[in-house]
Amino acid sequence: MSIEAINDTFFPVFLFIVFFSSACCFLYNPAEIAYLSSLPIETSSPLIQQQQLIVESKQLMPEAVTINTQLITLRQARAIASAIKKANPSLGIQQKVNGSDASVQWLRIQIKNRLEQAPELVTPIILELAPTASSSQPKSTKVSRDNTHNRKVG
Repeated sequence: MSIEAINDTFFPVFLFIVFFSSACCFLYNPAEIAYLSSLPIETSSPLIQQQQLIVESKQLMPEAVTINTQLITLRQARAIASAIKKANPSLGIQQKVNGSDASVQWLRIQIKNRLEQAPELVTPIILELAPTASSSQPKSTKVSRDNTHNRKVG
């Protein structure tokens, strides 16, 4: 290709881009953008619904809830890890370490770590999936060994 052919081909495209960019800069009106940004946007995103659920559960949740992660079983720990990952993927807990299943102690440590990072997200999940881990639940009463109804008389 010669210089004249290149100029005949690319120069009109270059001029169009320059004029179009200049026109956009002159016609830009920030008031229209402010009006558009003030309009309510309706989204049914699961993340927004999850955040609303967290706010509602936080309002209903008592203030003094302590969670003992040592009372969480392996099955509950796996369910909690999955629920945390669904609610916020950046806080996800890996359930496999070096190709094998993670131990319950490791999962408890990770859950405790996430509880410190985002208590408003993790606390309702733990209260739902492992109610025995919270101290706000009433302790089970001991059954008396002196039950005379089922005792055999010998």
